[in-house]
Amino acid sequence: MITPLWWVRRSHWPEPSGWVAYSAPAHDLITADPRRQPDGFGQRGSAGAPFRPGSFEEPIYNGGGNRKASDGPVLGEHIARQLGADLRRNTLANLRTLPGLTLGGFGSAQLRTYAYAGALSGSSGSARSGLGAFPLGLRSQARAVATSTLLPERDLDALIAAGSNDLIDLVEQGARLRRVLASPGRRDDRRLQQRTAKGIVGNIRASRDAITGVVDETVIVGLSPLSATPYLQQQAKQWGRRLADPLLDWVDGTAQWVNRGLAKAFDDQKAVLVVDGTAAWNAVANPMFLDEVHPTSTTASRLAAEVVAAIEAPTLQSYGF
Repeated sequence: MITPLWWVRRSHWPEPSGWVAYSAPAHDLITADPRRQPDGFGQRGSAGAPFRPGSFEEPIYNGGGNRKASDGPVLGEHIARQLGADLRRNTLANLRTLPGLTLGGFGSAQLRTYAYAGALSGSSGSARSGLGAFPLGLRSQARAVATSTLLPERDLDALIAAGSNDLIDLVEQGARLRRVLASPGRRDDRRLQQRTAKGIVGNIRASRDAITGVVDETVIVGLSPLSATPYLQQQAKQWGRRLADPLLDWVDGTAQWVNRGLAKAFDDQKAVLVVDGTAAWNAVANPMFLDEVHPTSTTASRLAAEVVAAIEAPTLQSYGF
């Protein structure tokens, strides 16, 4: 659902995994927003059909062929614009060729986007999206940024949103989670929640650590409640009455574990702000979805406003433009 540093994270809502970099005359931002598909890795769309290069071609995606799963700007772009960025100055980084090449070159870009739809919080892409063999996850994005010689030597901030695809992949694989939820008691449910959340938080923390010294300040947007997505609602029906509510509760509970874990992991870092994605999402009135996992651009704009309100609180010193 959310997804900038923009990291490569191709989105399944709530932000897939990724990050962004943007810059004003003296300020840059890197983003990791998972809803973008810069160079056509073979993925699956909401209907399960393999993506072709330049996917998201259906008319609902802003007329088609716009290379991102949205009917307009995605969350990271809305956040950047509300902070003062010019979205016409957005450059997509090509993970397969960094640090040598980008899609169009960084030049005077304010936004440097490393995100791919379907990216996981680790090193690879989503198995559900057919990207399991590709190194385009958040940690791969972080390594690309850390080793890039093309980033400016001036104030560079990062926006990261990752983890939702990890949960969706776990639901899609099904067997393990079904077995846990169907077993008596809730101890193993909580154990799997904690283990899953620990892995996501660990990946995000390692990614942030990898870019220490490269970026100045970082905003990390936590997970939103995936139970709100048409995908999870459909899965709940397919899993049957006995497991429907436990499934939705487990997914949202895991998101809350992630959000708490992120807050704890970065509590002592003054240059990092963690925004609770669930609280931000719950503040959005009448959220709507474009497909089974991606919110509409209007919904993303409203969510961005909640994130920006948190950013503008007196926590960070010079984040944004």
